[in-house]
Amino acid sequence: MVKSKFTYNTDKLANIVGKRNLLFIFMVVIVGIFTIVYSQASLVTSVSFEAESNTPNGNAAIENIASASNGKVVKFGLATQPSTDDLLNNFFPIGTFISPDYDFIKWKNRGVNTIVEPPQGTTPGPWASKAAEYGLRVIAPQVAGSPGNVIAWNHPDEPDGIYSQRPYTEIQQNYNSWKAINPDMPVYINFIGDLNQYDKTTGEGGANWYKKYIAGADWISADTYPVNQGRDLTSVGIMIDKLRSWSGDKPVFAFIESSDYNSSDSNPGPNPAQLRAQIWSAIIHGVRGYWYFAPRVTPYFAFDTTPSDVADEMTIQNNLVTSLTSVLQQGDINPTSLNATVPSGFEVGWRNHSSGKYFFVLNLTNSTKNNQTISLNGIGSTSTASVYQENRNVPIIDNKFTDNFAPYSVHIYRIN
Repeated sequence: MVKSKFTYNTDKLANIVGKRNLLFIFMVVIVGIFTIVYSQASLVTSVSFEAESNTPNGNAAIENIASASNGKVVKFGLATQPSTDDLLNNFFPIGTFISPDYDFIKWKNRGVNTIVEPPQGTTPGPWASKAAEYGLRVIAPQVAGSPGNVIAWNHPDEPDGIYSQRPYTEIQQNYNSWKAINPDMPVYINFIGDLNQYDKTTGEGGANWYKKYIAGADWISADTYPVNQGRDLTSVGIMIDKLRSWSGDKPVFAFIESSDYNSSDSNPGPNPAQLRAQIWSAIIHGVRGYWYFAPRVTPYFAFDTTPSDVADEMTIQNNLVTSLTSVLQQGDINPTSLNATVPSGFEVGWRNHSSGKYFFVLNLTNSTKNNQTISLNGIGSTSTASVYQENRNVPIIDNKFTDNFAPYSVHIYRIN
């Protein structure tokens, strides 16, 4: 998977092809030995939901997958799984892309709960079953007897891309075939982040063309990497807004960059603050989950080159997001009963939850912004807001308050 295609002049096309080929070649070499080991293993048709004595952390987290909030379950092979609505109402997917199984415990310790697609050449069944041992869910190719921790079947990555393109007719046909096997299993698709590709044969592009791909999926995702590509961080929200406008009520997801995927160019990977900003911008604009892109693609491939300080911030933010699962996943995204106005360079989102009204305010600039005024609507006559996990309150006067913001920082305000 190469996350670098936004414009298409000749030089960039050549560079993209080289990156994609390198990605495939190095992935095959690295995972080849694992493919040999597992090649004789049949796909697993059931997963034990009881923690073994050697399960990491002694945690049978996968057990939660087997019971839905309203008692509904659907069959995945010989295992059971909650329906899509039940799953996303009670689970905020935080994933990483193409992780080998030897890295599962590292990602789990970073607060990741989902692995998105097996590395090329990896047998999906044993890979998914290994993830289950760590209490991790997976998004994986459609295979017979999917283990019970598979929460979605994935189409090939970036089927809209010029060099990875699959016709939308193929996407729709696969979708219909998979739904005949299991109508309750979500089907996942991921697009190139600028959403500006076109049909190589007919030249068709634009919203209507993308909607034909979206018709062949239930979970819709896209990838953009602004720091790696020298773009403004606002590109994350722009991408998500466009994707949501095309996807109707289907859940939308986004990739978040955590590494310098091309260490031979002049653009770095994100620093901890930039990572944090992208996560919260994605949430503010309405994602139902997000995935990290951690590999280095060029000059040579590695599965995870996330710097340690970025990984530390990742862990903090993943745990914060997870603590807000019910707030983020239950109810409307940015409901019309509430509203907020923030200064230039800021972004804001909100949720109305049984535990209170939540406002997520993000400074999307690289500057400290002190004494910033935030205006709220729909909060009644309340006079204070608590700042989530900061052990402080801010006074509200005439539905307004002021606060200070470090570069790329977020504050979460709760009003009871």
